Amino acid sequence: MNRKEIENLLFENNDEEVLDDEIHDIMSANATNINNEGYKAQIDFILKEYGEEVGLERIKEIINENG
Repeated sequence: MNRKEIENLLFENNDEEVLDDEIHDIMSANATNINNEGYKAQIDFILKEYGEEVGLERIKEIINENG
């Protein structure tokens, strides 16, 4: 079964949530790996996700909240 066939099957069955648990598992494993690599990897990830300006502001907010 190829990607398009899978997409059609999910669409026909109106089952857009069937892959949710798998996505959560993958993202959780990624988060664990980033956290285990330490604060530099965490900073890199946050900056990549939010962009430099917003990421730095968010990091400052988190530090102040946990101060």
